[in-house]
Amino acid sequence: MKYYLVALFDEESCKSLESIQRGLLRKYKLPRNHISLHIPLETIDNPNLDKLDEVVLKLIKPYKKFKIELTGSAEFNESTNKALNLQIENKGYIKKIHRLFNDMLKLHGFNVRERVDSPLYIPINNPNFKENHKKNNTQPTVFNLRESSQKNILKISKIELWRFQNNKREIPVKSYDLRNY
Repeated sequence: MKYYLVALFDEESCKSLESIQRGLLRKYKLPRNHISLHIPLETIDNPNLDKLDEVVLKLIKPYKKFKIELTGSAEFNESTNKALNLQIENKGYIKKIHRLFNDMLKLHGFNVRERVDSPLYIPINNPNFKENHKKNNTQPTVFNLRESSQKNILKISKIELWRFQNNKREIPVKSYDLRNY
């Protein structure tokens, strides 16, 4: 079974992102099946949960809550998962934590991705849709969001381990709060 390490936002950032999410779903006529807004950091296949918990606690111990920046673009990834993703800046704490999780989990024998240089993103919709996909083929692949007056700085408050059940909804298995500033 696959488990996912994800970064979650604080309440203020979630409210800001939810308004962007609603606007994008409405604008591009995508199904309104809202998902929890998160940044997927790592995918782990069939882990030993006790060992994973120990490793993750050790890795996030020195980290405080931190900020990320949106790039101002959203991407409709047709080839892989047919999902609308909000792109984030791949620099700073988030990049360091992303790389650290990949390297340390590999070192401890967990089955994770080989390449860690993929861009980070925030999934906006559930990729399990088919009816509107054909209609949106004429839309550009990358959308520019800079013209909106939305805040571009978001705060990450915790890391969670999720398990997806039947590809429909996420089930939090364990939550790891980051330290305060």
